[in-house]
Amino acid sequence: MSVVDRLKEKLVAIGFTPDYKIPFNVKMNALDILDWVTFGNTITDHSDLLWLCNVVAKIGQKDPETLECRDNFRLCRVSISSKPTERYKESQKQGCCGFYDKIHINPRNGHRFMVGFNYGH
Repeated sequence: MSVVDRLKEKLVAIGFTPDYKIPFNVKMNALDILDWVTFGNTITDHSDLLWLCNVVAKIGQKDPETLECRDNFRLCRVSISSKPTERYKESQKQGCCGFYDKIHINPRNGHRFMVGFNYGH
């Protein structure tokens, strides 16, 4: 099964229509995001997923040094008072070299997500 077919399958499973035209940033980032966060069939969750795909794409534009040898992608939901999940922290420990770990807040709904990865090795 191709990457695009896997992505379509996962998007349909959370309520996207089978004929949904997948934008570039979604095609490039959604599978990684969906491996880390469970989304439901709600407008808010769909909005968060599409927004996160754009956030991940924009990180390289804002911080171009992070584009070199990116790996160990990680992501989790966080609240104002919470810390990253155990899975996220475990992934952080596995990384080496440069790292990126920042909280991004969806301006439409205030949902907070910590996005991270390693780079530059």
